[in-house]
Amino acid sequence: MAKSPSYAQQLKDIFRCPKCHGQEAIVRRVSLSTSPISGFIPLVTGKFYAVTCVLCGYTELYDECACEKQTQKSDEKLRATQEA
Repeated sequence: MAKSPSYAQQLKDIFRCPKCHGQEAIVRRVSLSTSPISGFIPLVTGKFYAVTCVLCGYTELYDECACEKQTQKSDEKLRATQEA
């Protein structure tokens, strides 16, 4: 049974920079958290995929939990198609 590519690989494969239109990206898993210095500024915490354009440095963040759920749904659809 074939498994769909990881979400990180999918992000890299379909990337197109909205700033410079570059098509090559670096994808990293990153964790963001609050610090005592943050004071009154609410910050998002969690694990994300950071997709960075290698030409200009433009970066987008994608929530890891949402990405993994999407990958699971894609795997289920693929499995159902192969069983039919």
